Amino acid sequence: MTYEIGGECPVDDALAQGLMLKGCEPLPRRRCHPKSPINYVEPTPFPDSLWTYPPDTSIIWDSYACKSYQCLV
Repeated sequence: MTYEIGGECPVDDALAQGLMLKGCEPLPRRRCHPKSPINYVEPTPFPDSLWTYPPDTSIIWDSYACKSYQCLV
């Protein structure tokens, strides 16, 4: 809990996932906001969004092996 209140939360996805895999509750709610993606693009409106890949800038890929939606396919 060493973060600035009202600031950006630290990236601790690996810790949270490890806790959940062991049957523990995820990290408690914090008084900070998650990191925002750089160059965020609004999602494609429905129903067109059903047939297109979302923009790669809609998510922070730091904790994933894949760094784009095309990689996930």
